[in-house]
Amino acid sequence: MSTLPFMPLYVTTYEGHTSHLSLEEDGFYNRLLRLLWRSPGCSIPDDPRWIMRQMRIDAETFHRVGAPIIAEFCSKKNGKITQRRLLAEWIKAKGKYDARKEAGKKGGRAKALKDAENASVKTDVLPYQSEPELQSEERISNSETAESSEGVGGKAEVHELPHIAAARLRMARNGGGKR
Repeated sequence: MSTLPFMPLYVTTYEGHTSHLSLEEDGFYNRLLRLLWRSPGCSIPDDPRWIMRQMRIDAETFHRVGAPIIAEFCSKKNGKITQRRLLAEWIKAKGKYDARKEAGKKGGRAKALKDAENASVKTDVLPYQSEPELQSEERISNSETAESSEGVGGKAEVHELPHIAAARLRMARNGGGKR
């Protein structure tokens, strides 16, 4: 069994069963439930030294507080200590957790397939980016741009921006930039 990140606590039920406990006893029992919840099979070894180390208490406190709480609320079998209600809640919570986890995987796979289909459709279409508006004196016809954008050796410069082509055209009209 793996650890669940949450433990349900039914406050009215808990208070109904533990209202006779002192603050120290209630603290021990609550910590014991949390320890059991995190342990495989919601069970811990029936070993007082192990329990004292995990609960962070000394031997005197264990015998005065811990042992009576374990005897009242827990079961001992085959060298293990369990709490029947806690195990039932763990099984119920684990079932819900696993169901939600599986539903999330299914939803994630469906979304991934949908995204993949949309991506394959969109790869053929490149986004359009508009060119900046040219000033009225910089506006030129496509034929003039083609004529003026011929580079060295009469080869057209393929990646020339419109405003650069317009500047080159003005320079060509003005005799190479000299007036």
